[in-house]
Amino acid sequence: MKALVIRKTGGPEVLKVEDWPKPYIKNNQVLIRVKAAGVNFADCIMRMGLYRDAPPRPFVPGYEVAGVVEEVGQGVTEFKKGDRVVTPTRFGGCCEFVAVDAVQPHHLPDSISFEEAAAIPVNYMTAYVGLYEMGRIREGDKVLIHNAAGGVGTAAVQLVQAAKATVIATAGSPQKIERLKAMGVQHIVNYRFGDYEENVRRLLAGKISNGASGAGLQISFNALGGDTIKKDLRLLGPGGRVIIYGMASFVGGEKTDWLKVITGLLKTPIFHPLWLANNNKGVFGLNMLFYFNPKDPAYYRRVTNDLMSLFHQGKLKPIVDSTYPLEKAPEAHHRIHSRQSIGKVVLIP
Repeated sequence: MKALVIRKTGGPEVLKVEDWPKPYIKNNQVLIRVKAAGVNFADCIMRMGLYRDAPPRPFVPGYEVAGVVEEVGQGVTEFKKGDRVVTPTRFGGCCEFVAVDAVQPHHLPDSISFEEAAAIPVNYMTAYVGLYEMGRIREGDKVLIHNAAGGVGTAAVQLVQAAKATVIATAGSPQKIERLKAMGVQHIVNYRFGDYEENVRRLLAGKISNGASGAGLQISFNALGGDTIKKDLRLLGPGGRVIIYGMASFVGGEKTDWLKVITGLLKTPIFHPLWLANNNKGVFGLNMLFYFNPKDPAYYRRVTNDLMSLFHQGKLKPIVDSTYPLEKAPEAHHRIHSRQSIGKVVLIP
């Protein structure tokens, strides 16, 4: 089968399409013909050699796919050949066929295209677990979403709105700001002009000072890391929590800049339990790979069932930025590195 392969670290040019062995399914597994595969910032940093959990090279990247069931293994009763499904893959998704444990896929509503569905496992699961499981979002909460026009960011915006909470979004271009306004976001901070902490503080003291949850933020949803964590902690009200799901501030280009990585690490705060207790604030770390290889299938299924029910009810709608054939995967990675994408970048095998 055709697959995207990483044999060495470097820029997007190291991505190559090769002939790769087609997977064989085991008992309680499902073979899926891939119609669309999501591309994520994590794919970019593993290509750069910065992702600790990446498989040994050579390997096929890709965390999520949408497609059609090609074959089911012995013991599988929930799926049959021809079913439209979406699933996380924990690597190996950027190819024509993937085999996954039957606990992982979900049936895909006809109202959602394969390209849109490729945004669900990483983007929406990250946002859902961070905001609903860890953040325990409530109606009236004030939630700061960094990089709100990106793939995870747009998912987080929709989930905050579904919870009837208030979005405070950061973005860095007029196009992204206009798209967020079109999504109904009223409070947007352009992080390229002034210090975002001060701008958010002005919003909290002015337009949205009397929210149902009191002063300060209740949740910060942070993909940047570094010194932004300190700033977000200062913006939290009592009982507030910072959800950290990435360290994008460590990456400045398409190839590894070790000075930027080291600088980012040095700026990252270390938390003492007494400080957190005395200040009534919390910090959560989120690594979605834990959920993509479920060691607790019952918990995984509960979380994903809850999320997918929102799609079946029509409350969530993935945003696709652009699609590329597998052979143009370097262009897809360029698109993500450019910080111009709004929503999901997708590969079509």
